[in-house]
Amino acid sequence: MSKLLTAFFLIIIENVKAFLHISEGGDKDMAKNTGKGYRRGAVDNRSQAYNPATEQWVKRNAETGQFMDVKQSGEPFKGVRKED
Repeated sequence: MSKLLTAFFLIIIENVKAFLHISEGGDKDMAKNTGKGYRRGAVDNRSQAYNPATEQWVKRNAETGQFMDVKQSGEPFKGVRKED
């Protein structure tokens, strides 16, 4: 009975870890796509700003300030924080 109970609790712990996206080291993982049409968490070290001259969103590296990409569709990048 105790082996069954131990196995049951191990399964519960693994499911909770997967739900909270906690790695073995206890740290939170990076942002991840859930496969259900949304992302859990935000992308680290990235930001985006709207360029009214081109009517497009520009993604940049938050540490260096270097521009990385421009979104051609006019919609903002998913999972990247917006600058004020």
